[in-house]
Amino acid sequence: YVTFQRLFLFTNNAKCDTLYIYKFIRGADDMYNETTKRAFVSTLSSKQNILLATALFNSIEIFEQESEKDISRFTEENLQKVQTKVAGSKTYASRKQDASMLRNYLDWAYKNHICDTNISSYVLQAMDINANTVLVSSPQHLQFQLDAVFSPEIEDNVDLLSRGFVWMAYMGIPKGDTIKITSNHVSIDNNNEKKIIAYNNTLYEIPTEAYITINKLCSLKYLTTTTRSGIVRKFDRVQGCELLRGTTRLNNITVEYLRTRITRKSKAYRLSKLLSYDSLYKSGVFYRQYILEQQGFMPTFAELMHSRSYTEHDGKTDVYFQDKLKTIHAEYTAWKDKYYSLI
Repeated sequence: YVTFQRLFLFTNNAKCDTLYIYKFIRGADDMYNETTKRAFVSTLSSKQNILLATALFNSIEIFEQESEKDISRFTEENLQKVQTKVAGSKTYASRKQDASMLRNYLDWAYKNHICDTNISSYVLQAMDINANTVLVSSPQHLQFQLDAVFSPEIEDNVDLLSRGFVWMAYMGIPKGDTIKITSNHVSIDNNNEKKIIAYNNTLYEIPTEAYITINKLCSLKYLTTTTRSGIVRKFDRVQGCELLRGTTRLNNITVEYLRTRITRKSKAYRLSKLLSYDSLYKSGVFYRQYILEQQGFMPTFAELMHSRSYTEHDGKTDVYFQDKLKTIHAEYTAWKDKYYSLI
């Protein structure tokens, strides 16, 4: 009965009692720095926006508590990490609404001296990342997602193996060959001074964002693990020069092991689809094709067609081949419109 009374009040006076009603229904006080948040919500005019802002503040409260700061005082890096985790289970439309509301709050907080720096300009790019999407937009986008899932490269953690597998997939290295790549395959292309992996008569350019991971995998003699209690343990790597070789404790590294480990660690962030080999491979193909297109080359997608065995000489009809090529073109166009549209 009390709930319906308050819902009636909400219907007739949404602005004054919405926060209280929302929390009453939820049964918890779920906003950090509530006085400030209430002041912002009081500036909103529609019931929908009031509920949207309240839900958004509830969803970020745990991160604000951990840092003991209002989100308006977050660093750019921490703001992006929060947005990635919050956006993971939402639809594209919901993320766009959250992004708009969060920018409004950050602008308001800066104008009202809640914070010293306005970080609202960092919202759109991070919030627009779909944690459920199949593809990434660029090496920078991929590195951002890897940082959300795995230990920092500086820790020399066994997560470097997962990072290395992800980058090799993105670079276009065949799945079964990833564990065969050795430090001897890594070199500098004298023509353009870019780091490459030369393997099986093919050159794979290493994105700048992957340099640290690849360099460490080439040279590190040990890898660390961290227990749940925070204890760091160091294990010697097994003999050899394969980049994805394990340690004396974890010496049987296979493609399936790496894929399973990546899926398990990324599941909590709803990034397992994005970090699958096939998604990474296609993302890399699309990005490299986009760069070539900016240089005046027409899209061909020969690399992707070959990986799918869609060749004109594999017994398939020309119609079948052209249909598959049209499908890839459509996927590429949708990917490009999403990430590189001028609108």
